[in-house]
Amino acid sequence: MKFGLIICGVLLCCIANAETYTVTLPTVTGATVAPTDGSSSPVNYGDNYSFTVTLDAAYNQSTIVVKANDEVLTPTSDVYTILNITENQTIIVEGVQINAYTVIFCSNGGSNVKSQTIDYGGLVAEPDTPTKDCYNFDGWYSDSELTTAWDFETNTITSNIRLYAKWYSEITQTKICRKGTSILICEDSTGFHYIWGYMNKDDDENAMPIKSDTTNFQYFDFYYEFQQNIDTSEYKYFVEIIYTGKNCPIRTFYIDDKTSSVPPTPNINAYPNPTKQHLSVTLNKDINGSYTVLLLNTFGQTVFSKQYAEYRKNEVLSVDFNLPAGIYLLAVETKEDVFTSKVVIE
Repeated sequence: MKFGLIICGVLLCCIANAETYTVTLPTVTGATVAPTDGSSSPVNYGDNYSFTVTLDAAYNQSTIVVKANDEVLTPTSDVYTILNITENQTIIVEGVQINAYTVIFCSNGGSNVKSQTIDYGGLVAEPDTPTKDCYNFDGWYSDSELTTAWDFETNTITSNIRLYAKWYSEITQTKICRKGTSILICEDSTGFHYIWGYMNKDDDENAMPIKSDTTNFQYFDFYYEFQQNIDTSEYKYFVEIIYTGKNCPIRTFYIDDKTSSVPPTPNINAYPNPTKQHLSVTLNKDINGSYTVLLLNTFGQTVFSKQYAEYRKNEVLSVDFNLPAGIYLLAVETKEDVFTSKVVIE
């Protein structure tokens, strides 16, 4: 009986003298430490303690180092474990950094724009406007199809991206169409010329044309007769608009489809010509609906404009105006056609 009491007394003494230690987890910007970051947990002598470190989305490219009392821990399936604890443990997490991404500017033929390195969630600094001969800059876009404009004040960075420059031609109102055996060019700007010619029908855009010629652009040179009979079964014809002085193409038009549905060439007759301040105008077709009579000066500026109701073929239209002497372009615009004639005001 006395022996049993002695053994019991020894067991009670060992339990009473068991050591308890503390594991302290840190609070880390950009990461979550679990079970509870910034807390201390009691651990018995010789026990193990496990925890996790999860990086936030804005920091998930970091390469971290986790230490317990300066000893580097290696995770197993993202879980860190301290084995056989015999002293207080302080956890340290190093190397947590916010993600940095690269923004590349694709100028689409314009001047070079330097790339930028932006932290996650940051704004891209709007660069200086790039330049491109013969074109005007029309903003940066986040897609190569140039459908989604980039807003430098609100759009933030969450990954590596490319921004694409959009351009539009300095020739903004060029129109070209087939008129029988002619090519019609209408333009309200000066300082341009065009190259015309033809090539084999199956040639690509880089092929040498069979024939080409350069014509200086004048406002009243509205169309050029290539030849009396355009053979589109064998050849395709082109007109390439050029910005004078910069020698670079603005826009190329191909005429390679000859059909029997080409409408007749609109015809206009204006008299007397030269005139004072009055014109009598006749057209060779009916106009259903409203139409506009315009007079434009040699700079392409509209100096007279008046809208009229329906018109019947060969009806005499009386147009009165008060303009300085000079050369003008008379234009009658409908939804389908443009009738034009050069007039001289004395």
